[in-house]
Amino acid sequence: MEEDFKAIRDRFYDSLAAIGIPESQILMDNGAGKDVNEKKPWARFQIRPGENREEVIGGTTVIVTQIGQIILQVFGPKGSGAEGTYVTAHKFSEAYRKWASVSPSGHVRAYWSGYRPIASDEFLQVNASVYYESKRRYPR
Repeated sequence: MEEDFKAIRDRFYDSLAAIGIPESQILMDNGAGKDVNEKKPWARFQIRPGENREEVIGGTTVIVTQIGQIILQVFGPKGSGAEGTYVTAHKFSEAYRKWASVSPSGHVRAYWSGYRPIASDEFLQVNASVYYESKRRYPR
């Protein structure tokens, strides 16, 4: 799982320029709190592992399949319009489209994405979700 988190985060950091939100305006999942300028677009990045299963192969190797979700909560200031917030969510999803990270132990790949607006009187929030699957080989 650690290898998956690193690969997913590395992809996110490598894509920040294309996504269009400066790192100073991003809160990382369970990271140290910091102040963001809420008068500008800002975001919260999260990785949420879900279910997994284990398969024994040949008696000495186990393959673990892990699925999960990568989420970018994008916040647009009140009165800024919806387009910029949705465009940022779309660019985040595009950064993971057809993406895979391969290593000697296996791979992690993104396979589906979507958006969901969240109602608020304070700002526009759009959650962009990318689902991922990881397959890793481990000694039994």
